Amino acid sequence: MQHISHVQQIELKHNNLVEQLAREAVVPTEWAPPLVGPAFAYRRRTRVAVRYDAQHKHVQVGFRGLASKAIVEVQSCVILSSELQPLFAGLAALLNSFQQPHVLGHIELFSG
Repeated sequence: MQHISHVQQIELKHNNLVEQLAREAVVPTEWAPPLVGPAFAYRRRTRVAVRYDAQHKHVQVGFRGLASKAIVEVQSCVILSSELQPLFAGLAALLNSFQQPHVLGHIELFSG
């Protein structure tokens, strides 16, 4: 949801909750204000897609495209926690140095 503003993300999530509760015949008479965290650097876990491109002798590192096995290569991710951002940034170089990078399919990073 990074393509919409933080305020819009909160509204969308609230509307989604309202719809889900309505499906179960739960209609609150009053809502508490939403719990809101930071807009960036909040994610403490991610699964990173990895694929070795034999033609270019290069490890692709990124995230899978929507409903696809294609990898969208990225060098940084602003929603990752500050502890994970440096690890993510150096991941492609590290994996390219491996003797058998073609055996990798994904890497999971987590903090905390």
